[in-house]
Amino acid sequence: MPITPKGFPYLAGIHKQYMAEMNRRFGRLKALITESIVTNDCFRLTNKPSVLSTMAAAALPFKFTENPAKVEAFMEWLRAAQDGEILGVTERVGRRVVAHSEWQNVYVRRSYEKGIVWARHKLKEQGIDVPEEELRAIFNRPIHADSLGMMYTRNFTELNGINEAMDQKISRELIDGLSQGKNPREIARLINKNVDNVGRTRARTLARTEVNRTQNEASLNRYTDYGVEKVELMVGPGPCPSNICPDAAGIYTLEEARGMLPLHCNCSCTWAPVV
Repeated sequence: MPITPKGFPYLAGIHKQYMAEMNRRFGRLKALITESIVTNDCFRLTNKPSVLSTMAAAALPFKFTENPAKVEAFMEWLRAAQDGEILGVTERVGRRVVAHSEWQNVYVRRSYEKGIVWARHKLKEQGIDVPEEELRAIFNRPIHADSLGMMYTRNFTELNGINEAMDQKISRELIDGLSQGKNPREIARLINKNVDNVGRTRARTLARTEVNRTQNEASLNRYTDYGVEKVELMVGPGPCPSNICPDAAGIYTLEEARGMLPLHCNCSCTWAPVV
């Protein structure tokens, strides 16, 4: 695995790939919003026949005339669009997701693999013989299988939370736009601005932060495999608000270290074994 000049795990490639996929998905959502509001005039603000975008069950005629009903119907359609484009949900029972494409798991697993290779690199620096093993064999061990499964769930839950935060902003913007008599293009622009400022921005931060979290949890699990009892927090080369990371530098037990990193959004700190 490439190591940066300062001796930190190289995660930039995964960051870029994860964020690029986030950008693509949010971009597709914005296109659907513009199609529904402007092209299909779903709020009946012009004389065009009014329908929502053809995706999912929300392709039915948009027959509501009162603004509150319009807002509720649009938000229901938006949630279906987010399920398809952002979360990759293929089946829900009520509000519970029972099946989804798991597209995020590709980047989570790659991050975990980086953590395993990083731990091997640091253990060998300390003179511990760490034979090369197939990743499949490592992932089959309970400590790694359970941790990886939790990281999968965490990433999906965090992205779903971003959608919910975005929906709150969009709902308010939509109510204001309709009540003020704004035209379809202006309403679409204001809604898509929230897709960028809330959804896409937070999703990029999620990608960077969770890649770091997964890499560090994988390294701690690998140190556990070799009986390491203490680790040192290595302050990363990235920017740190209010000196949070330098103030936290030091030696910790493995239990104290669990879940500690990242210390802030976009944190680049990592763990080294103390032997």
